Amino acid sequence: MEVQAASTNDIEGITKLRSAAFIDKTSSCYPPSEAHQDNVEAYNDYAKNHPTKIEHCGIIIKDGEVVGAIQVVLPGDIADISMPSGIRHANKPKEAYVEWVGVLESGRGQGIGSLLLAWADELAIANGCTHITLEVVTQNTRAAQLYERKGYVVQPRYDCCGMLITFCLLWCCLGCKYTGAKLMKKDLV
Repeated sequence: MEVQAASTNDIEGITKLRSAAFIDKTSSCYPPSEAHQDNVEAYNDYAKNHPTKIEHCGIIIKDGEVVGAIQVVLPGDIADISMPSGIRHANKPKEAYVEWVGVLESGRGQGIGSLLLAWADELAIANGCTHITLEVVTQNTRAAQLYERKGYVVQPRYDCCGMLITFCLLWCCLGCKYTGAKLMKKDLV
């Protein structure tokens, strides 16, 4: 398996994977069909107005289907427009940010996540970034363990107001299942 940079021809596969991989992050106030439609609209907007956003999405295709993908935000890239503007990540200088990484259930345990994370590291380094960050919901211990094995370290958070807002958004908007998120960082040089 090999990671390749996505193109506009891959939008359908990317949005289908993203919707399937994050179905547990939907709720009654944000049903899966609405989440999928938001993904489709966002990626069509990227194709039209922000084409490098799609190029910074790495995908793995198996048997004609996108089975894994990772969206990297480099300095100068637009953040996820399907998210409310107040909670979009703002990159710091020399920072790459993993906006999301997803693997279909049928592809889990096959090293796809590791390949995608390695691709993200290479993309970040090639674009002059010195570190890469991501956030993972507290309850996603399997993903957090993978990130730790790949060199990511949990970062302390001192912004109590921000932590409270994150808790409220996660709890209320993602089906009353998630209580927080960990910011993780990996130095690249």
